[in-house]
This record gives sequence, structure tokens and C-alpha cells, in this order.
Amino acid sequence: MKASETSVLNFIGGLDKVFIIPPFQRNYEWTNKQCEELFYDIENAFKKRKTHYLGNVVYYFGENNGAEFQELILVDGQQRISTIVLLLCALRDCEKDVNFQHKITTKYLKNDTNIDRFRIRLKQTSYDYQSFLSVVEKTPIKDENNNITKNYNCFLKLLKETEISLTDIYNTIQKLEIVGVNLQIENDLETVQTIFEKINSTGKPLSAADLIRNYLLISKSSDEQQSLYNNYWVNIETTVGNEFISRLAKNYLIIKTYIDVANEEIYSTFKEYFSNANVSHEKILQELETYSKYFNWMRKCNSPNKELNKHIQELNALKTEDVYPLYLYLMNKLFDKNEKELVKIFKLLSDFLLRYRIVAPSGGGGALRAVIQKLIEKMDNEEIEASYDTIYFELSNSNTKSGRYPNDEDFCFNSV
Repeated sequence: MKASETSVLNFIGGLDKVFIIPPFQRNYEWTNKQCEELFYDIENAFKKRKTHYLGNVVYYFGENNGAEFQELILVDGQQRISTIVLLLCALRDCEKDVNFQHKITTKYLKNDTNIDRFRIRLKQTSYDYQSFLSVVEKTPIKDENNNITKNYNCFLKLLKETEISLTDIYNTIQKLEIVGVNLQIENDLETVQTIFEKINSTGKPLSAADLIRNYLLISKSSDEQQSLYNNYWVNIETTVGNEFISRLAKNYLIIKTYIDVANEEIYSTFKEYFSNANVSHEKILQELETYSKYFNWMRKCNSPNKELNKHIQELNALKTEDVYPLYLYLMNKLFDKNEKELVKIFKLLSDFLLRYRIVAPSGGGGALRAVIQKLIEKMDNEEIEASYDTIYFELSNSNTKSGRYPNDEDFCFNSV
């Protein structure tokens, strides 16, 4: 590992450099507020004639690094580097001087080559790639809600409002300092994963979803990483939305382990379980992709079966998020095999949870979750069938009062 102090523009600039944000990294997540804070830091640095420290940028040289181009894989600092590049794009587009525009483009935005892999200096993840490309290439922007687009427009606004000249802003950006940390590793992606987990970025903290993405996409080669990302992770992210991936992973874990998982322990439990399980990361991603479809049906009540959607709507109205693992498990087990039976079971569960809410047996939500997890375990181990009759019997004969199906006498007594 080798660390060296430099300015952010010296790091980005220079001949024939390409920066890759690998697929195991999170998408670009900086907000307008963070961009405004950076811009005000630049204004203050100009007024006080001082430098400003941006933080560390951790990287290693990629397998395609060679005599023609330096390929730097960003492990930490990609949010800051992306933001500086967006600011440079905004500067280029606000400045009327053609020579100034050309200098920014050729030194920091593009390389002089027709090879697509190396033409744009900073390669974003697939999720942000098209929006970022539109900003760099100055082509029509299609997604106005992407953070790339929002922050580019934010910088355009700030540059038009500032009392400091564009030249002085540019010269001050040159005084922004970083510490570049070259990991000096070669084909050791397990080390990259360990470092990634331990890094406490100055930006937005890593979520369970970020860490799970890293864990599942780290593989033997960058091409394999990209394949796993394109074939599975993009679909998962598109289906449920990045903000719900942690919840999806929690439900998936409960289905696999039959135990409750605290929100703050999602990643540690996920890693511990699958590190000891004889299952490939591709298989895990395949299953997560499947469950993402069912999770989306539950959230949006938009399965292909209208009768099922009616019961999903009832269950969601009853605030039964704790029972989601059972819903997802049953959908995966029955939807393509016995849709009619699945609808019957969901009607039963809707009735059960309505009665449960009114009767309000002692024991709290934890007792109900334990009953639900035991149901999944028994079905998964083929001790019982995934059927209406079996599930009704199991709920009606639960060993714990708090997990038992309230009969008509219980229900009527508590309804009076």
C-alpha cells in the first residue's frame, strides 16, 4: 500500500487515465446539499487563499492496465471524484471561452481515443452510466431524477449565482487536496472486499445493501463482476428500488435461516450464513432476483392475479411486514404450481391476522414472528405441505397462545 498527497485535479488529470467505478460499489448517491457544501468550501478556500482537504481516494490498478492506458479501480472516494467531475462539466458548460472548454474536456473528461472503454475518463456503474455520459457528452438528458443530473444542474445554478469568476473557481479546484492510496494489489479481490468493508467514508455511510452488493459481486475477475451485476443485480435494484434491498435481504435471510434478524445485523448475518453455506454467489443472486419480484408484488399489490392482490392489499393494510418472509416463501413455492391454493392461503392469512389484531394475544410481535419462522422451517424441510389445510391446522394448534389462530369464540368475545 502506498499513499501520496496530491491535488484532486492532478489525480484526475494527466495523460491516458481511466477511472473505473466497479459494479460492487454503490451508485452515485450524493445529494444537492452535499454538492452545495462542497461548492461553499471552494468559495471559502478562494476567499481565505487556503487549500481544502477532500479526503482519501483508495484505488488499485486494473487487469487491463497497460502501456496505452492507466486503468484505476476506485475502492473509496468515487462519490467525491464523480462530484468533482460533474462540477468540471458544469464549469465547462457555463464558460464561453472555447479554449477553456477544450482544456477541461481534454484534461479531465475525455481521452483522445476511439476505444469506448477508454474514451470517457470516469466510467460509472450501469445505473448511472447513461446520465453521466449525457452530461459529459453534452447530449440530451433523459433522466432528470438521477442524482447525476440533479447535481449537475445544481452546480450550473451555483456557478451562475456566485460572485467569484469561473476562472477563480477553476483555479481553486486545483487547490483541493486528496491523499491517493494505491493498494498495490493484483488479482486479490478478497483483500479489496475486506478493505471496502472497513472503510468509513466521509460521505454517506455504507448500508447493508451496499455491503451485500459488495460481498456478492466480488469475484475472480472484473468481467465476472460485471456479468453478475448486469445479469442479476441491476434487475434486483430496478425491481425493488435501492432503498428496499436491505429489507428484501432481511426477508431472504429469514427464509433461509428460520430466525429473526435485527436490522443492524443484516449484513453480518448474511455474510456469516452464506460464507458457511455451499452455494455460489450467482445462485444467491438468482434467488434474490426471484424474491425481488414477489417482494415488489407485496409492496405494490400488482401480481398477475387480481384475487391475490385483493388479499395482499388487506394484509398490507393490517401492517403485517413481519410476516413478509412467509408471503414470499409461499409465492415462490406455489405461484407457478398452484395459484388457486396460494390465493386460499392468503385469504386464510388475511383472516388470521385480522383476528390476531383484534384479539391481541399476549407475547407481542416476537411470538408471532417465531410461529411464522417455524412454519417456513417445517415447509422447507418437508415436514408439512405448503397447503391451506396444513397451515390452518398449524396455526390452530400452535403451542403458544400468542401464535394461535383465534377461533370464533375468542374473536367474538374480544369484538364485543
